[in-house]
Amino acid sequence: MAIELRREELKQIEEHGRNEYPNECCGILLGKEHDGRKVVSGILPLKNSRPANNAGSPDGVNDRPE
Repeated sequence: MAIELRREELKQIEEHGRNEYPNECCGILLGKEHDGRKVVSGILPLKNSRPANNAGSPDGVNDRPE
C-alpha cells in the first residue's frame, strides 16, 4: 500500500525520530483516500509506551523478566 505525503510531513516524522532517539518513536498518519490514492494530511506524534531502557537490546525490545 503506497501513501502520499508532502515534504513537510516527512520532515515532521524525521524530527520526531531525532527527538526520541535512541528510543523507538511512534505516531499516527492522518489522511484520506482520494481518487484511489492514500493522501496524508497530518502527522500525530505519540509517546512510546514501552520503557526507554529497552533501547539497548538489538531489536529495541527486552521481553526477559527482570
